[in-house]
Amino acid sequence: MKARSIPGDFYLARLRSSTNISSRTLDNMRPALAPSSPAEPHTISGLTRIRAHTPPRSHAARTFLPSPPETAGRKEPTEETEHHHYHHHHHYHHQDYAGAMEAGLEWVARGYGKGNVKLLHVRREGPVHSIKEYEVDTQLTLETDKDYLVGDNSDVVATDSQKNTVYVLAKRHGITSPEAFALLLTDHFLAQYAQVTNVAISVRAYPWQRQVEHTCKVIKKRGGVAEVWTGLEGMRLLKTTQSSFVNFVQDEFRTLPDQEDRIFSTVVSASWRYTDIANIDFGRTWITVLKVIKDNFSGPADSGISSPSVQHTLYNIIKDVLLQLPEVSQMKMTMPNKHYFNIDMSKFENVVGNIHNNEVFLPVDKPSGMISGTLGRKDLTRAKL
Repeated sequence: MKARSIPGDFYLARLRSSTNISSRTLDNMRPALAPSSPAEPHTISGLTRIRAHTPPRSHAARTFLPSPPETAGRKEPTEETEHHHYHHHHHYHHQDYAGAMEAGLEWVARGYGKGNVKLLHVRREGPVHSIKEYEVDTQLTLETDKDYLVGDNSDVVATDSQKNTVYVLAKRHGITSPEAFALLLTDHFLAQYAQVTNVAISVRAYPWQRQVEHTCKVIKKRGGVAEVWTGLEGMRLLKTTQSSFVNFVQDEFRTLPDQEDRIFSTVVSASWRYTDIANIDFGRTWITVLKVIKDNFSGPADSGISSPSVQHTLYNIIKDVLLQLPEVSQMKMTMPNKHYFNIDMSKFENVVGNIHNNEVFLPVDKPSGMISGTLGRKDLTRAKL
């Protein structure tokens, strides 16, 4: 989903879709995002599956790494160099562990991989930013089972390496859709590792949509006046710029550097109490509170608004609600700081080229900063005491 302007970007709670792609070995590296054999799409309860089947690869199959987007001046792999990634992985001795399987048993299924690899991809096109958030599962099946039977890991591609591959390919090629990215990953693993016979990739996409839960609580004693609280839950917000966090306490426990420009994401919970419910338009009040939250978080589309801290943004929201809605006597609010960490590409310079990364981020659910506050009108607050 594209936002119209960087400063005004905000994205709200997410819906869920998923893609699962399973691909067997390919005779040759097919171009990224373009299947060489017909795929069979299936849709089951909203889950898209794509299966591509090809014969097993011969040892002499021509395989190589997909080229990065900048291909000028790059040479095609030669017969002498195209297998250098495989080392001696494929030259195993089956007789060394042929009798290790317990008599009368056989594999029904086997495989291993990395689950729930979270990433946020930010595409920056001048003043327009668009974001895509995913969770990716990878699973590889090897031609040999010696890792299971005798603990020989010489063919094993570590699950941590699989995770790194997800981030590196997202950085190199970008992400246009879950299906395209899953195809890219299956092609890569089959081309990169001759010992891999089957790859299964699942991608779950989390598009950002407006979705906020409206809550209400009413308390009334016999003969008394009703106390009405209105609230909201799950209002997720994110902006890709104009958020900073600097000049905080420097001591021996601090490891976090100053951040002049960072992703700011939160899930707002708020509730407010009314002074007098006579003749109140609750619908108008609800809409006003939502607008105040969005305006103080993202600002105008053409200029945005600066957020030097979550605390500052929280205060401005509650203050403006109380100034604009005299019928509200008190408001409390919680804004957890949901972190998105920049992924360090410095270890993959020979693969990605430009190690400066402002596109691929790691979403972290826990732990998160927890910022909260309650503001009330002085005269009404003291009258309650």
